[in-house]
Amino acid sequence: MTIAIRLVSVVAGLLLIFVEFDTFMEVIQFYSHPGAMPLRLKLLNTKQSKLFSVLVLDFAAASLLLAVLPTTKATSNLDLPKNLLGLIEIVASAALLEEFTFRIAPWAVLFILRKLAKRNIWVERASIVIAILISVIFGLLHATNYSNPDIATYLSCLIQTSAGLLLWYLLEKDGLAASIVVHMLFNLIVMLPSML
Repeated sequence: MTIAIRLVSVVAGLLLIFVEFDTFMEVIQFYSHPGAMPLRLKLLNTKQSKLFSVLVLDFAAASLLLAVLPTTKATSNLDLPKNLLGLIEIVASAALLEEFTFRIAPWAVLFILRKLAKRNIWVERASIVIAILISVIFGLLHATNYSNPDIATYLSCLIQTSAGLLLWYLLEKDGLAASIVVHMLFNLIVMLPSML
C-alpha cells in the first residue's frame, strides 16, 4: 500500500471519528466506566439509536488500522459468490452466526450474572474484560479466512477486534437487532466490491 493511500486512510478515519465524536466518546466511556449504562434486555432500541454511528466508527477504525498495519501476503481462501443473492446469503449467515457465538451467548450469561449480583462493580468490570477477550478471539478467528496467514494477517485481525468491541457496545446500547444489522452492513459493504 502506497504512502498516499495510507495517508488518505488516516484522514478518512479521523474525519469519520470527528463526524461521530459523541458516539466515539460514549464508547470510550462504556469501556472505561463499567456499570454506567443501564442494564436492560432488548431486541432493538429505536429511540436515539447508535446503529449508523457505530457503522461509521467501524469504518473509521478499519481505515486507521489499514493505514498503519503492514500489508499481508496471505491469500484469501473465501469462496466469494458470483451473484448478489449469494453475497447477501453469505453476509447474513456469517453475521448471524458470529453475533450469536461471540456476543449474544456470552452477553446472555453476563446479563444473568449481572442481575444476580445486583450490578456489583466487580461483575461489571469482569463483563468489560470478557467483552474485550471475546472481541480479540472474534478478531483472531478471522485469520482462518486466509490459507497461509503471516504476522501481518494476524495484525490485520485488529480490524475485526475493533469491530467486535463496537458491536458489543451496540448490543448493550441498542440491542440484538442493531448489532446484527451493523455486522451485516459492514460485511456487505466490504464484500460488495468483489462482485464488481
